[in-house]
Amino acid sequence: LSNFIFDNPVWFQYIMLKDNVAAGSPAWKSAAASGTVAATPLTIRFSYQVIQKDVPITVTTSLGAQNYTNVIVVEEKYEAEVSPGVWQDLTAVFGYGRSYYARGIGLIQYLAFDGSNVEQFRMELRRHQVY
Repeated sequence: LSNFIFDNPVWFQYIMLKDNVAAGSPAWKSAAASGTVAATPLTIRFSYQVIQKDVPITVTTSLGAQNYTNVIVVEEKYEAEVSPGVWQDLTAVFGYGRSYYARGIGLIQYLAFDGSNVEQFRMELRRHQVY
């Protein structure tokens, strides 16, 4: 999320979308990443869950409203390792995100929320061309 930043960049790979799981299935977790935030050591991981699947979504584009069908909605949260092997949800501190993926297109919308569920950021696909 845009409001979570390590003091120095930390690069690692993780799976952010699984299209072969049902909505509401247990969340999957990324590998852990360690760094510092305001010089305080922190180990985090991402937690992802499909919360809706094959739903219609409308976004505003440069050409007007665009309807997408077969959209997968994925919720992204942060967890911190508070002691070895013990993870704590950081939603209250850093908020969470929701990504909307349309079949055959990719990411069409991303929303970031604070810990009290108030939208803080919105990104929407404005134009696209599929070849």
